[in-house]
Amino acid sequence: MLLFVDGFDTYETGVSESWLPGMWTTHLLNSNVDFNIDAGNGREGSDALRFNSTINTTSYLELHLPQNTNRITVGFAFYTPTPGGAGGQDYQFFSVGDDTETVHLILSFRTDGSVRVQRGDGTVLSASAASTVDFSTGWHYLEFQFTIDDSTGAYILMIDDGGSSGPVEIFNETGQDTRNGGNANVSMVRLGKVNAAAGATNSWRWDDFYILDDTGSKNTTFLGDTTIEPLIPDSDGFWADLTLSAGGSGAALVDDIPTDGDTTYVEGDSAGLKATFLKPDLIVSAGDVHAVAVGMNIRKTEAGIRRASTLIRSAGVDSNGATVTLSDDYHWVQQIFENRPGGAAWDVTSVNAMEFGMETKA
Repeated sequence: MLLFVDGFDTYETGVSESWLPGMWTTHLLNSNVDFNIDAGNGREGSDALRFNSTINTTSYLELHLPQNTNRITVGFAFYTPTPGGAGGQDYQFFSVGDDTETVHLILSFRTDGSVRVQRGDGTVLSASAASTVDFSTGWHYLEFQFTIDDSTGAYILMIDDGGSSGPVEIFNETGQDTRNGGNANVSMVRLGKVNAAAGATNSWRWDDFYILDDTGSKNTTFLGDTTIEPLIPDSDGFWADLTLSAGGSGAALVDDIPTDGDTTYVEGDSAGLKATFLKPDLIVSAGDVHAVAVGMNIRKTEAGIRRASTLIRSAGVDSNGATVTLSDDYHWVQQIFENRPGGAAWDVTSVNAMEFGMETKA
């Protein structure tokens, strides 16, 4: 099932670190390194995550997954307008690790067009020929599936060829030692340089990121080249139980990018209160819809235990995400709905007609 998605389109642009929600954390160890959101320079004119560096240093974004698993599939678009300096160095741009933050596997590229899979201790498990992929020529979509184990580990790396022929299988290995000590699970992923020995870089970009495991009955393996499209509230929907912080519509109070904390908001003081919102239609008119992810930036304002959940409404039927316990500080919650309320698959028409929001819980 899908565990997390991010198109990097709902954050403040052009600034370092402050755009980050609570789902990602930054590890910047030098003032010559920064992450920021690159407005309008993602795929299809969207925003993208940008990493800038001029020195050799360990710096990355880190995401902790909602559950531990030992088999993961991840997909994202990657582009290096200015890939790096001297050849012959491994430019590490993605890694995974366990719940003790032991890094198990690393993806890296070289300026000669080769790509590598390395164990977290630096051991090269697979290396492609030169000229396999040139990330400096434009966006390429990667999908990396792997299992963590001392002897039965496995991984498959797929990268599109930059044209219309679809993904190309770069590696497909079994019977590997993919565990770098620690625990045989995946609990966190990192974007950026995960080893100070990696070469100095200038500018890398990521877009349309997803991660899934092999549980459930849907979205358990490669999704193919995938776009994450943001849908921002533009008007109130069927449910409007929550109190508004100012006059007008609830949607106008929760449509801010980035979110503005206690400046504008909706709130509820008892359980069972709902708010749903309408939004623009998808840009695409056809194609598969793998899931809908609903995010909320939320906190409690009173003592005691307070809870809430995300909410989807489709064809007059409501469906809630998992109930979460709130804290005094704002934190981001993302919950993924792989099917419509009632169990039917999503399509473009049903996404365009749906409403989304949240509900206060006991």
